[in-house]
Parts: sequence; structure tokens; C-alpha cells
Amino acid sequence: MLQIKALEPKDSFLFDCGDDDMNDFFHNDAVPHTELLLAKTYVYYDTDTPNQAIGFFTVLNDSIKGQKVEQFREALPNEKRYPFFPAVKIGRLGRDSKFKGSKYGQKILDDIKHSFTFNNKTGCCFITVDAYNKENLLKFYQNNGFIFLSDKDQNKETRVMYYNLLTYKKNFEAAMKARQ
Repeated sequence: MLQIKALEPKDSFLFDCGDDDMNDFFHNDAVPHTELLLAKTYVYYDTDTPNQAIGFFTVLNDSIKGQKVEQFREALPNEKRYPFFPAVKIGRLGRDSKFKGSKYGQKILDDIKHSFTFNNKTGCCFITVDAYNKENLLKFYQNNGFIFLSDKDQNKETRVMYYNLLTYKKNFEAAMKARQ
């Protein structure tokens, strides 16, 4: 059975996604980031193989400002127009290579969207990610509804992308209503 838990110092999971930087973060940096209150990492595993991580994600606070949020700012009364909108950043998201093609990456993204739409403890309008500028990764995020924040980073190592959680909320509520 698939489980998710916050990564703790005592945890010892096997994990290899084929990317040395991502593996190093998971095994050496995720817990210190949590202890320093910089970010929080969650790990997915199966209860049948409790020491094998299927995937993980790390989230931290962020915000979006500038032209991309003008359309949302317009919907608010004048006295409530904010210079930025709260977001959660996916700092890291990885899936073990053993589970390639399993759709676990999409499941993780869906869980993040759901959690920050319906179980969030503060306000959060967007999910952001600094995706590695690799065609397969950019396509993964685009296929999951993420949009490039700007074209200015086309030739950089990472591309900033965002997802509007109101889109998720509307789609989820429509799906629930259709079930009734």
C-alpha cells in the first residue's frame, strides 16, 4: 500500500533516480533543510518494501509577482491588490528509477496540488518550480498544467514555471459535482 510521510533524521530509504544531484539532496541535504526550517521533504514508499523510496518531494515558501499575476490582481477590490501572491515552491521532486513509467511523478504532483488547495494552513494561490531546462522535464510539468513564468530564462539551467491552484480547485469541484 502506498504511503507518504515527512522525512525524518532516523529514516533510511533506498533511493536512486539516476541524477547525482537529486540523489545527494535526498540522502544528505533534505533532513538538514527541514531542521533549519528552510523546506520540508515528504517521501512515498510502499508498506511491502518500507525501506525503498518510490519518490519524494520537497516544498518551501515562495511568491509570484509581476505581470503574470495582473489578471488575478484585477479580480480583487482596489484596496486588496497585493504586490505579490503567495505560492509554494517545489524545491525537489524525484522518482526512483525502478518506477520509471509508473506515473508516480504525476501522482506526487496531484497530491501536492490537492494538499495546497484543500489542506493548506495558510493562503497559497500558486505552485512554482525551477525545472531543469531539459525537454523531458519541461514537458512533464507542462503536461501537468504548469506554465512558463517568463521567456527570459530559455537558455538558463532552470526554467521557472507555475501552476494556478484555482484551476485545480475548479476542476476538482466540477469532477465531484459530476459524480453526484
